[in-house]
Amino acid sequence: MLYQAKADIEQEGRAALAMAQALVESGIDEQQLVHILNESRNLRVVTRELLVSEPSQLQGFFDQFFAGAHPMITLVTEAGETVYVQANSVAEFEEITATVVNVFIIFIIALFVTLFTLRFTINSRLKPLSELCSGLDSLQVGNFELNKSSTDIAEINTLISHYNNLISSLVKQDKQLVELR
Repeated sequence: MLYQAKADIEQEGRAALAMAQALVESGIDEQQLVHILNESRNLRVVTRELLVSEPSQLQGFFDQFFAGAHPMITLVTEAGETVYVQANSVAEFEEITATVVNVFIIFIIALFVTLFTLRFTINSRLKPLSELCSGLDSLQVGNFELNKSSTDIAEINTLISHYNNLISSLVKQDKQLVELR
């Protein structure tokens, strides 16, 4: 995704510079040309002094990764004036940053929804095991009346069947003990 973003920024810069070249070739005067180019979000008109002294507007690692070198062309108007036009990747970088943030937010939301769904599903599927554990706890105090219903999970169904058989055996033994007394 990052390399595609970088390629998109470079392609946008080249297209903007081609547009600037086409504007010069159309023969508009220098002031109007500079105004149009400065209004473009993908271009900026710079002087020779700014090229040497001004650092890049993008300072971070990702900024530099995406921006790379700022392509520049020198245009000569019909009046003979020289105009330096540089591709400005700040706007594209901001768009890509916003897109990456949105994708990340969607990923986080999807993760939480998935985790919540898994938790709910697992808890509902393990409810028969919880009931079985509470039934075994009730055996310790002599409560033999608990019969557990079946479930569609074969292993848990086997445990419930053994539990119900245990309860039946204990009830029979309890009755026999009462009769013997």
